[in-house]
Amino acid sequence: FLGSLASIIGDKVKLRIGKGVYPNLWLVILGESTLIRKTTAANFGIEAFRKLNKRKKESYIKEREDWKKVCRAFKDKEELLDKPKYCCNIYPDDLTPQQMVELMQDKSDGLFFYSEMGQFLAFMERSYNNGLKEVLTSMYDNIPYYKSTRSGGDVFVDLPCPSLLSCSTLSWLQKYLKDDDSSSGFLARFQFSMIRNRTKRRIAIPREFSIEDSWIDFFEKLEKIRIELTLSKEARDIYCSWFDAHGNDAEQMEKSLQPFMGRLEQIPHKIAIIFHCVDIVLEEQA
Repeated sequence: FLGSLASIIGDKVKLRIGKGVYPNLWLVILGESTLIRKTTAANFGIEAFRKLNKRKKESYIKEREDWKKVCRAFKDKEELLDKPKYCCNIYPDDLTPQQMVELMQDKSDGLFFYSEMGQFLAFMERSYNNGLKEVLTSMYDNIPYYKSTRSGGDVFVDLPCPSLLSCSTLSWLQKYLKDDDSSSGFLARFQFSMIRNRTKRRIAIPREFSIEDSWIDFFEKLEKIRIELTLSKEARDIYCSWFDAHGNDAEQMEKSLQPFMGRLEQIPHKIAIIFHCVDIVLEEQA
């Protein structure tokens, strides 16, 4: 659910610290296969987000078909017709690097969802995806992306802000990770939630799961928020106190873990942005 919130707020809300902090998150649920129900939990968490995405996708497909019809009717003026912008909140899971950045020109703060992290890592190692891992690593940090294409066009993503949600077992994750994934900082950008214990009670026939339309309305209201935030003095004092303690812990850890500890320093800011925006919507609904 946190991944959905991070993505729907996306690049529209900024915390004014340094060059700015945005709420995009990369989250992975780790646990035993089948018994923990990792993918089931992740799918429940993004169900409302997925329904909103379905509405947008249907609208986008219709606009695109209408645009194609007009282009066929006015071939000599095709370059004057504005192509519909991609507006879906969830990206397709089989994009090449070129397709990805082209979609992100229109929608730079979507969500990548992979039911298995190993699938995502293996996909990035395919020959035609050369460089994708490096591009995504840079985009997590909201660094503008520019590339000149072979066809002569330019691709520019001014403020990339992608979020990612995935699941995996520890063995699958270890199978597909490479030695430089940690040293390059790629792996350190992920937040891992390790589920070690499962409930002893098993449910033979689970209750029907459905999402009320009020949740979709909630996400639509979140998506409309556009503000820049600053930290109050109280928030600064609390964060600085935690930061100092956190830094001491990081220094005592082995070097291979220090990049992970360093990346944690932005996570409280990102989560605070999300909670603040949720509070705004809840207060409006009260």
